Amino acid sequence: MNEALLHSSFEAAIKAYGAAGHAEAKDRLQQQFHEMDSDEITEAYLLACRLHDLAYDAADKCRDKIHSKSEAIALLKEQCPGFAERTYERAFAQGLFESR
Repeated sequence: MNEALLHSSFEAAIKAYGAAGHAEAKDRLQQQFHEMDSDEITEAYLLACRLHDLAYDAADKCRDKIHSKSEAIALLKEQCPGFAERTYERAFAQGLFESR
């Protein structure tokens, strides 16, 4: 899957709140990646939402010393493959911010 689409999907997912916010985020992605199939955009967005959710939990467990940062990021990579390294780092940082 396209790394730029995945990264943009993650950035959109962390800013979306509620059904309307998610619908708007997907519309913006469709405009940004108009050459891509809407099913591929939906798949990327759903994976980005999953990464966002898992990052919260991973960061929380890291804070509780259950995982190290590198172990937490490895879990994110395993459970949500295909993102660029910078997106996993961003997801972990966002998880730390949101889980405090």
